[in-house]
Amino acid sequence: MKILLVASLYKPYSRGGAEVVFSSIVDELKKNHEVSVATIVPFQGLRSFFPSVTNEAGVRVYRFCPLNVFSFVYIMGKPTILRLLWHVIDMFTIHSFFAVRSIIKKEQPDVVMTHNLKGIGYTIPAAVRSCSVAHVHTIQDLQLLYPVGTLLFGEEKAPINTTILVRLYAAINKWLFGSPSIAVFASQFLHDYYTERGFFKKSKIIIVPNPIHLNAPREQQGTDRVHQRPYTFSFFGQLEKHKGILFLIDVFKKWKRADVRLLIGSRGSLQAEVQQRIADDPRMQYMGFIDDLPTFLASVHFAIMPSLCYENSPMITFENLAVGTPVIVSRIGGAAEPIQDGVNGFIFLPGNEQSLLDTLERAVKSVEECYDTLSKNAQKSVLDYSVERYCEQLLENLVKKGVCGILRS
Repeated sequence: MKILLVASLYKPYSRGGAEVVFSSIVDELKKNHEVSVATIVPFQGLRSFFPSVTNEAGVRVYRFCPLNVFSFVYIMGKPTILRLLWHVIDMFTIHSFFAVRSIIKKEQPDVVMTHNLKGIGYTIPAAVRSCSVAHVHTIQDLQLLYPVGTLLFGEEKAPINTTILVRLYAAINKWLFGSPSIAVFASQFLHDYYTERGFFKKSKIIIVPNPIHLNAPREQQGTDRVHQRPYTFSFFGQLEKHKGILFLIDVFKKWKRADVRLLIGSRGSLQAEVQQRIADDPRMQYMGFIDDLPTFLASVHFAIMPSLCYENSPMITFENLAVGTPVIVSRIGGAAEPIQDGVNGFIFLPGNEQSLLDTLERAVKSVEECYDTLSKNAQKSVLDYSVERYCEQLLENLVKKGVCGILRS
């Protein structure tokens, strides 16, 4: 089968789990299919406005710079007024429509699979429709409903999220995206949130967790960690307020146990503030960017995901479970869907300090009583989440819908 995958960011450009998922899918599909990718590149002269193709590890990759006031790669830190203008242009970019349509006509794919399109243009679905090609769209966040793509706990009805401009933004996106052949959601929460608002009415719906690589090192099992001290917790994620890192640090400071440790990994705009806040507490350590992530995740007793925003299905949750590390997660959005409280992790109320403190104590107690079982349950809970199985489900549903006919390897 000939498959064209479209996303705003593709390696070497990446921001988080969504880009990891996209790259994993590309790498898996290319094993048995003819795969090409359309994505963006920062401005590199006038020629970068036109798609250019290179062969990258067996994949034809088309890159171009969408016409806008600046590149999506550099959007962080830009002035608010420029970002507003950027969003408007990104929604209605005719340039990206014709660029991607030209790629589709050249590649003649059996199916186009789109992922995050903010930064490459919301006119891409129209480009796919104009070529009468089967379309699979994967929804990873709330970007089609809120321009910033995130919704914070406690701010659901805040003016910034309920103005007529935000409602108009969502209505326009509902029209722009229409009903792809298949709409893929990684969580029940995200599916419900969009369908309740009338999105993708005629699409076949698939709810399937994001895929992970299950070949992570497992030499450090739960039994090895039972006797380790201090009790060690990790936070690995974007160092941004909505990910709950500052909330977690504040709670950890109020936790008076001396036999606990918090390791903080990754980067973000709050890196300096994080380092400053933990400087006077030797129980907390900033690790910077982690090169060998699976080994790092497998070295702690628990991972903590204290998110304050409505998550979809964070990759880091599954990556922790895959190496037998139970996850402590806030009950918000789809973040807690993979976790069974007391079985493969623990769940607490979002933004609630006492709830998190109580949960941390439960976690410490479980190390003495049932940690080996928790660790084994964590690994078992993601056995069906391989990237191979994920791609099989996508292709099987294309055939069932009758949009691709017989699969051609």
